[in-house]
Amino acid sequence: RTMGMIDDEEALRHFVTELDAFENKIEALRLRILDGAVEILKGYEEEEEYRYDNEDDQLPLFGLREKQKMQPKSVQECLLTLKHCRWNNNDDAASSSSMEATCPSLYETLVLFRDALYSLQTQAANANAAKDLLSSPSIDNSVITTLEKTRSHLYEIHDSSFEYEVEQVHTLLNDLENMLEKCSRSLDGESGSVLNKIENTIRAIPISVEDLDGPLGDWAALARKHGISPAKILPQCQAALKDELDGTVDARLKLPLALQENQEARMLLDIQCEKLSVARNSVARDLERKVTATLPQLGMEGVEFCVALSKRKNDDEYGCVSSNGALGIDEVEFLLCPQSINGAIKSSNEINGHEGINSSQSNNKSNYDYAVEMVASSGEKARILLAIETHLPGAVGASCQTTGTKSIITNSSNRNNPSESQQLSTEAVKPLAVLYDEIDAHVGGRAAVAVAKLLSQQGKDCGQVISITHSPSVAAIADQHIVVTKQTTTTTMGLDIDKHNVLSQNSGSGGRNSKGMPVTVASLKGEKRTMELARMAAGDLASVEAILFAEALLREGENQRLEL
Repeated sequence: RTMGMIDDEEALRHFVTELDAFENKIEALRLRILDGAVEILKGYEEEEEYRYDNEDDQLPLFGLREKQKMQPKSVQECLLTLKHCRWNNNDDAASSSSMEATCPSLYETLVLFRDALYSLQTQAANANAAKDLLSSPSIDNSVITTLEKTRSHLYEIHDSSFEYEVEQVHTLLNDLENMLEKCSRSLDGESGSVLNKIENTIRAIPISVEDLDGPLGDWAALARKHGISPAKILPQCQAALKDELDGTVDARLKLPLALQENQEARMLLDIQCEKLSVARNSVARDLERKVTATLPQLGMEGVEFCVALSKRKNDDEYGCVSSNGALGIDEVEFLLCPQSINGAIKSSNEINGHEGINSSQSNNKSNYDYAVEMVASSGEKARILLAIETHLPGAVGASCQTTGTKSIITNSSNRNNPSESQQLSTEAVKPLAVLYDEIDAHVGGRAAVAVAKLLSQQGKDCGQVISITHSPSVAAIADQHIVVTKQTTTTTMGLDIDKHNVLSQNSGSGGRNSKGMPVTVASLKGEKRTMELARMAAGDLASVEAILFAEALLREGENQRLEL
């Protein structure tokens, strides 16, 4: 990594040096143009100032361009713009004057100046052509040649009766010749003539179009080299390369300290992972005992709940982060073992000084054979989940990454001992609500009652518990009984529901009816709750006995809630 960083630094340094040299070359060209054309620029600025002083509502030409965002067109305009342009004009816009911040880029100005200079040369050629067509006797179709030909034809008129008229024409031709001579002097000859001013402007500019073509071509070539388009943003590319070079050098200088800090952080991570492993083992052993003691109540006698811990493989660079983002060096697996098998495994591990099951010392195949996912039915899995959630609230949600812990890292000045330099504390985040979908399915009798008591206990410990159930034992112990029906009237299985008890009605499609069916959600209390529990217990059979049974369930549920 260090060698690659050095290679990148050398390449960046080369690019920056190359662009710095080109910047100096362009700046020298700019100053050369301005120094040579100082008289033109001075005269143009004075002319613009005079126009500004004598026209109240008119801005100076540059100010007008700034306001209207127009590009300079004449050589004089380009020179005025070039005076305020810099290589890094856009980068320094915040600190530059208003004129510098709003003028075109240096590249655009040089291109416009080159075009204006070429246009100036074209205008000089056109002025020369106009002068020749006007006064050159060597050109057959010039005005002066045509005038002489006209006189020659007039001399051929000899009749004395037309003498006066011919003399009038000769007089007019003489006047025309005088006017042509004045026009010719206005084009070329006097100090203020058109051609004289154009040629003086060209001579005052110390460079030619060809002199500009070279630097502009180099500018475009450098832009292509660095993948810059348009070429005018080459200065921004240079600034970005400088920033990158400064950052690379700074990073290389800071690399040893960063590596040291990384090593210290790794040591701290390893220490915290070991602490987490010890804490996890302690929680696992306690959870084993509590869940195992609860299983007989849930109709699962003769088995023990076991937690198998093993060291995670170092698949990642740090070896302390699993694929699902869980921290630590342990992999956890839940087992459901016959008591005799677990006792033998426990005895084997207790000899080595470990309590419970540690799969790093037990047979991995036997762990797989007794994994909850492999041996438990769906109903047993649900009951085991309920037992875990009851004794360790938020555990299932945390494993699904729906809940977690708040972590606080406190720093100290002790850098020599990473274990003391930072302390990690966690605060458990309990779930706001737990939703069970028919967790009492496939169980009845004592197991159903045990499930109901666990749900009630969990609701007191960790917030709201919502259980979808068809068991009257579970429904009777709940604080609130809600019935959900799909029908066309506000009745449920023969029981009328007061409209003021209806919590929600929805006519959207749902259930098995693709055409949609009204859905009613209602809270039951008093006699209506008793009748619904009787229906859940016996349907339409032995209605009187079912009602007595429902009343008994409600009394037992009330007693259970009072005990909690």
